[in-house]
Amino acid sequence: MLFGMPPVRIRPMTSTLTDVAARAGVSPKTVSRVVNDEPGVSPLTRARVLAALEETGYSPDTAARSLRTGRSGVIGLAVPELGQPFFAEIADRIAACARRRGLAVVLGVTGEQGEGEAEFFASSTALDGVILYWQGLSPRALAQEAQRCPLVLLGENEHAAVDRVTMDNERGIDLALAHLTALGRERIAVIGVPDQVGAAASIFEV
Repeated sequence: MLFGMPPVRIRPMTSTLTDVAARAGVSPKTVSRVVNDEPGVSPLTRARVLAALEETGYSPDTAARSLRTGRSGVIGLAVPELGQPFFAEIADRIAACARRRGLAVVLGVTGEQGEGEAEFFASSTALDGVILYWQGLSPRALAQEAQRCPLVLLGENEHAAVDRVTMDNERGIDLALAHLTALGRERIAVIGVPDQVGAAASIFEV
């Protein structure tokens, strides 16, 4: 199993709240509110501070914040593999989004059938939450993990006790087919789709 930061651009993290505040033209307290996702900051000011955080490469002191808030400032992301561009891009986007919010990401590569999911959870006990592409854990084990820490599922597999983010694959296929048929295309093929992707495989059933 692989753990570490996803493939994002890395800069030296040496800036302070004061540096960010000066760049954004706000007070350090305002920067602190944005970093900790607190209310009381206008959308325009929040956007300016987030941009300054990105530009300066500011990284909060997670150890100090953990002592103060009881949170680690670290979330987990577990996906089957990074060889598929789909999962690599998800990891990259989540890491960038987390960084703008002052969070670090621990990445777990859990295998094509999710065989490493249990090991990921066993090795990542101090996380504030986990984003998981679920395949391997039993429904009961998944429910237990959801009780231990906040958990969000990605993809097609769902569980009644766990929040999930997914996309409407079938609707996307319908739109693609409608577009191609409107252009007069009658012979349609799918290239480069894994066999296990049921929604894509059903394209030939129309």
